[in-house]
Amino acid sequence: MEAIVTEAASAGVQSFLFTGGEPMLRQDVVLRLIGIAKKAGLGATVTTNGFWGQTLPAARQTLSALRKAGLTFFTLSYDRYHAKFQGPEPARNIVRAAEEIGVPMNVTITRVANDSEVADLIKPFEGSRHPRLRFYDVQPVGRARKLPAESLRGETEGACQGAAIPAVTDDGRLTACNGPSYFQPATSPLNVGSLDESSLTELLRKHRDDPILETIRTFGPARLREELSKIPGFEDFEWKDSYSGICDLCIHINSHPDAVTALRNRLSSPELAAERASSRIVLQGVRNRGESGRGHSIGVAAARLWISAARGEHVTQKQSWGETAAKVFGRADFDWPQMADYLAACGVSRTILRAVTRPAVARWAPKVFADRIQEDALKQGRRELVQRNVLGVLDAELAELGASAMLLKGAALMVRTSRDEPGRLPRRGVGDIDILVRDGAAEALRKRLLQRGWSGSVDARRTGPHHLAPVFLHGLSVEIHTRIMPWFWRLPEREMLGHAQPAPNYRSLSTLDTEGMMLHALMHCAAHLFGCGLKAAWDVAWLLEREPRLDVDRLRSWADSCAMPAGFYLPAKVIHDSLDVAIPAKLLERVPNEPRFGPLERVARLRLFVAMEGAYELNPFTTHGIFLMMHRSWRGRALHVASLFAPHTRESRASAANSPTRRPLAAQIRESAASWKSYRRLASGGREAISRERVSQLFDD
Repeated sequence: MEAIVTEAASAGVQSFLFTGGEPMLRQDVVLRLIGIAKKAGLGATVTTNGFWGQTLPAARQTLSALRKAGLTFFTLSYDRYHAKFQGPEPARNIVRAAEEIGVPMNVTITRVANDSEVADLIKPFEGSRHPRLRFYDVQPVGRARKLPAESLRGETEGACQGAAIPAVTDDGRLTACNGPSYFQPATSPLNVGSLDESSLTELLRKHRDDPILETIRTFGPARLREELSKIPGFEDFEWKDSYSGICDLCIHINSHPDAVTALRNRLSSPELAAERASSRIVLQGVRNRGESGRGHSIGVAAARLWISAARGEHVTQKQSWGETAAKVFGRADFDWPQMADYLAACGVSRTILRAVTRPAVARWAPKVFADRIQEDALKQGRRELVQRNVLGVLDAELAELGASAMLLKGAALMVRTSRDEPGRLPRRGVGDIDILVRDGAAEALRKRLLQRGWSGSVDARRTGPHHLAPVFLHGLSVEIHTRIMPWFWRLPEREMLGHAQPAPNYRSLSTLDTEGMMLHALMHCAAHLFGCGLKAAWDVAWLLEREPRLDVDRLRSWADSCAMPAGFYLPAKVIHDSLDVAIPAKLLERVPNEPRFGPLERVARLRLFVAMEGAYELNPFTTHGIFLMMHRSWRGRALHVASLFAPHTRESRASAANSPTRRPLAAQIRESAASWKSYRRLASGGREAISRERVSQLFDD
């Protein structure tokens, strides 16, 4: 095994996955091999059932040893088959240890059709965003061959990524994949050859160049079926009436030597070889643009689908929408629980609810996803009833106080809502209510509300430099602002307030106009380190559909006058490019093009449609480090640093320091150091050197 790892480095292999069986039964061997891979410059990952995590100290000790040896990533297998033998405790301990130590991880769950146990299986991982969940269909191998046909989902379309990763087996063979290939005879293309007879370099070349394997990983086994049916003499090939999965179809075709010979000859033709080569070029271009992989699917690609579904395109363009959905949602590594959390955080559960129940989504999504979206949609509906009641109370209290207030963010959209029309984007749901109260009336209003029976501490510190501690009515949080955003953003608030519009049906409430709301939405997104970007994109798209006569010149002048114009222009550019939101081209002419903003734009692209942290869940060192990079001048950076010592900022920082979710200072410094290294890789152009997921994790708290 040591020789194999060493030879692999010279053969162009980039990383190793140590799996089994259970590799950690031979922990010393695994540690030694990871160390050799590290010295050779190879990445090393492990797939394990986690039996070694029976206690939290044991999980920490083992994971620390793996990390020290050079482990870059690992996958924990946990499903009904594993839970039956060891229960959920090892999985919980390992997730907690990985989060503490900072080791990225997947959790792989196998499922059958209409699986009702998925919700229970993912419970050990609720409350932690660290593990990324993947859902694989059970394939008819081993004991699974005895399962009823209706319990297997029978998906046979699409390329097989497993065939892109050859496996060295325990008995010294190279197989086409780490799966059913293991059991195939020497006559099958899935059994590439023996290391006793050929070098690893030769077998890897054979794996790469075999036209059958190349077709499987480029187009999928279904393409083999299509081509075989065109070969004279195979018109009556004994196909099964149905297949229980992509592996079932692949094994059936490759188990017939005559069919294999005929396919290899046909697929070697110049025309089909050229088609595969052109497909590889196209796929590589897609990868180079960052438009492939898990990060793209669960981020930009999913965001496009949800927006188009909210407009009703999943019904009017049923076939094309379903085909795109299959490519995005059909990925085994699509993290459905994370997606449910993200959509809820962005407030769009109600608007996409109908699409969730459509076959194009239900075919791929576990039932727990639909249940969570439906539950959150009901919460949004109930919450809006409370919100409208609270707005009425606030309006009356402000009138008695002789003051006025401006609604911000989602609450402003809610009072400006016109009736949704077919083909247009409906308004998203609103979370808490944010209101801006100027001229010293903010403290008086908060005190008055508490005296009227609202919940909240009288002596609570500010929870932000620009707003007071929240107060609550019927469980709904109301945040009273004294500024739209913290001072160090230097928004042109006086000019923005000068274009305020009265809120329909309210005496004392107003909203920003469309230009002001767009500026605030995008700047607020940047303030969260580009988190919950779908929410900002949704609001901008909604506003533009209802206000086509946007005053671009005024909006540009407002953005340019801010301390960090990049906080407006960078998310605007990414949203326009990624989701085709109709942001005017004239507005995007001001996007910063200095080299130093390139890495910030890549950070925005990596996080906008995946990250969902709240303002005070982020590491402050990383957060303000990014803010300093967004400034245009050293004077602006100096003023930003000075603002951190202003009374309101110090008060809100002290309040955040007492939060139960705040990480220890030493941990925050380590996280910031890791974030800085990741940023430097991006700044040096080494985009391939770090994955989307890794960047996202390193910028998390």
